[in-house]
Amino acid sequence: MKNYFDDEFINILNKFPELQTFKQNLHELETLDLSSCTQDQIHNKYFDRAILLPNQGIILPNNETDSRYVYRVRLSITENKENINLIRTFSYPDSSLCQKNNRANLKNKTVFYSADIPLTAFLESRPKINDVGYMGKWRLICDRDLTCVAFFPTDLSKKNCWYQTAIFKQQRMIEEIQKIKSDKSPQLEYLLNYTSEIFAYEKSPYSISSWIANKMLFEFDGIDFLVYPSSMLSSDSCNLAFHPNFVDKYIQLISVIKFKISDFVENSATYEILSIGKPDKTNIVWRNPEQDDIYPFN
Repeated sequence: MKNYFDDEFINILNKFPELQTFKQNLHELETLDLSSCTQDQIHNKYFDRAILLPNQGIILPNNETDSRYVYRVRLSITENKENINLIRTFSYPDSSLCQKNNRANLKNKTVFYSADIPLTAFLESRPKINDVGYMGKWRLICDRDLTCVAFFPTDLSKKNCWYQTAIFKQQRMIEEIQKIKSDKSPQLEYLLNYTSEIFAYEKSPYSISSWIANKMLFEFDGIDFLVYPSSMLSSDSCNLAFHPNFVDKYIQLISVIKFKISDFVENSATYEILSIGKPDKTNIVWRNPEQDDIYPFN
């Protein structure tokens, strides 16, 4: 978080209106149709009402994140047009392929979407029966501490592996806010919770969340990734959106499985593993699945 003892920050804080008016302004922001607005227009409409975009950065020591795995799924790869022996085929897409806003990216801007468990990555890809897809298992190998911005709503599931981080973040936020000698502290606390809620739950076309994500990843300095709960499993797990430069330097592909969906039952699926690929020197080398090969889609 930004240094609350900074005079500039306190001056901004003092611009907040009374709490009830502030809540009304943020509700109005949430109900605006921003789908046809430019990024500059969204910027102005946001700051006219919210006054401040808080940087809710969390430092994660590299000894806690090194060797952590994330998972990413791609569907409908046309193998005669894309080379499945290349690692980049399974990494973040080219910007030209990003034809619309998503929660953590603007149109024509790319990020590396992933999830902290395989099932979430699988469900987030919205597969259909008979779809053929590829799930990549990626390992974080970083020699420095990481900085992420976490958007954890107050109703985050206790089953979520980020739950303790969310509790720590909430306690830290309260402690820092209590240090501010300002009658506008309740407005700041409300805004911090508001940005987490709107980022996690905003619906398509994601006008505000995509704008916030772009600010955090590409205009703020040193943010490695964003983390927010997935709606696919009642916030039991999280999605992570990484800066592409971080991926190029600090994330390593471990394996890829090619699968085909045959049926769905609630949040599980019947599927067939078609082949498994692992990087070996210059290429991804593919082989047939074996009995011991397990991927927990269910």
